[in-house]
Amino acid sequence: MSKKQRVVWWTVGVSMVLFAGAALLYPVLARQRHPRHNLDSVCRANLKQLSVALEMYAQDYWMRLPPGETSRDLAGEWTSGRADVSGELPLAGGYLAGYYHNSDLWICNLDPERHALTSSPDGVGVSLGYQWNSRLAGRESKQLGDASQVACFWDRGPWHDDGHNVAFVDGHVAMLSSDEFDALGAIPR
Repeated sequence: MSKKQRVVWWTVGVSMVLFAGAALLYPVLARQRHPRHNLDSVCRANLKQLSVALEMYAQDYWMRLPPGETSRDLAGEWTSGRADVSGELPLAGGYLAGYYHNSDLWICNLDPERHALTSSPDGVGVSLGYQWNSRLAGRESKQLGDASQVACFWDRGPWHDDGHNVAFVDGHVAMLSSDEFDALGAIPR
């Protein structure tokens, strides 16, 4: 075999290996999602953790939900002093504060006001990205009927493709269009 033929066969061989590698990697790379999808997943995970915290609270208090009228009542106040590992000041004093470890779960990454200091009916501090259904304050779980139809937490705004992520009392989280969200009926206006 001449030197020219060896170079041609070597080039063909290397090309085949690269082509095979690309063919194996293409399905993996094609499944990569847009970064916004990851933020939606984080939001749903935050709401899931809040609904789990709510369920644990209810189990500790004879199946009665927290009496807090606002999200700030459940989350607590931003403490002044030492920041936690994320650099954020942790929340303290809320009804659910002892049922989760990371205060950041109250912040939706798509909330345009997530880093703004705010003075609102919810109190002074960093804006909370999720709203608590104040109609549930102090109620017993058995009074709610079908828990899979009763919203307990949701995004404050339609930041997720013009819809809302909503956590229900039974623990599931769903994405609702703005129309579905408005028709839910369990949401105080």
